[in-house]
Amino acid sequence: MKKLRGLFIVLAALAAMVSCNKEGRSSASMTLTTPFDLTEYEIKEYCVDGLLVSPSFCWDEVCDYKSLADGMNSGYHGGFVLSTLVATSAASDDVAKFTSCTTTGGVLGSSGYMVYNQTSTMPTKDIEYLLSGFHSASTEVVSCAITNNLYNKRLKDNNLIVKGDYLKVVAEFLKGGTVVDKLEKYLIDFATVTELKMTEDWDIWDMSKDAENQNKKITGFDAVKFKVECSGEHISPAFCVDNYSVYLSVEY
Repeated sequence: MKKLRGLFIVLAALAAMVSCNKEGRSSASMTLTTPFDLTEYEIKEYCVDGLLVSPSFCWDEVCDYKSLADGMNSGYHGGFVLSTLVATSAASDDVAKFTSCTTTGGVLGSSGYMVYNQTSTMPTKDIEYLLSGFHSASTEVVSCAITNNLYNKRLKDNNLIVKGDYLKVVAEFLKGGTVVDKLEKYLIDFATVTELKMTEDWDIWDMSKDAENQNKKITGFDAVKFKVECSGEHISPAFCVDNYSVYLSVEY
């Protein structure tokens, strides 16, 4: 597992400022973005049918991505798995549930992205920030890229999404196991609008702007839990995420 965790220390954007205060402590502030890209070796070594075979992997030095996922072919229980699948018309419906609806796979053709599928057995946390050991530490929401899976796009293409249908992603922010705030985003909306609105490409979910529009600032959380709310059993309670970003500030 240590070898696997090391392979996934992936920082696409790292803008850091380090300083010292008069007490002699150092502080650092940075925005971390994880694109989930894999090399060909990593795909061959750790993936089965495009899905990462592991219960968890490390986003960065202070963030663990938690999931009960063991891979599609070895007892997947729900939550996030890493996918390298690209949408094709030949994909079965079961595979389509783990495939982004875009023809590029990840954002701008990146080789990996995360897929969330909700089941009756789910992890209590999806992302946990390991902030112990610092004099002080804080987190702040930034953004992520988000889209539907191929299965739900097929429902739209086959006119199987009807008035009243919707799929909403809810991000809950926790501190000490308690939900302190949340944000939500519709990926399918035929319930609050007169014409169907559906995300069919990678869309930037600007979480910080959403929070600002609601006159709040989401900071100080130590974990994130995602949930899906959707209509009917025909819609798959799933979505895809790439380029997840968070702002971290620590003093040590």
